[in-house]
Amino acid sequence: MAFVDDNGLAFFAKRPLEGSPWIPFGISGRPSGPISFMLDFGNCQYSHEQLFFEDGEVPGNLGLFDEGQVRSDSNYPGNSHLYEVSSRGFDDCIMRLAAKPTYGPSYSYYNLLPGDGPWPKTSPGEQYNCQDWAAHIRKEYKRLEEIPEVRKQCKCPPKTDQGQMPWHARPIARR
Repeated sequence: MAFVDDNGLAFFAKRPLEGSPWIPFGISGRPSGPISFMLDFGNCQYSHEQLFFEDGEVPGNLGLFDEGQVRSDSNYPGNSHLYEVSSRGFDDCIMRLAAKPTYGPSYSYYNLLPGDGPWPKTSPGEQYNCQDWAAHIRKEYKRLEEIPEVRKQCKCPPKTDQGQMPWHARPIARR
């Protein structure tokens, strides 16, 4: 069954790395706690982070994989039971604009190990993984969300001092 959110609310979710179980004590981000928080802050949890859209458009999900490609999870929806939502409430249209420049190009220095440097990381040994990619997309989303022309293009209501309706107050429809 496909779930389609007529409000277009994209979300990020995490699952264990391919072929691995959830690792205890928060190392893979489950359950959450101080260790999980620190690893999440450094984008080095032992888990894969993927972006999911609920607008019914293709692609339905995107993430950076170890071959250096931003693409859909080829095992989804067969592995959907492994994913746990990590952040939600993003307008699908704005999120697609944020992710579009990254879809298709190859990141020759995908690296799961920690390091430092600006995005996109282009030196061997610097960390740039699916969680770094997701953090970059969230940052770009926040930038785009503030641009009135983008909000108009995506048919979003104008920003107000009180902000938008929170994600949990928006109705979700099933198709």
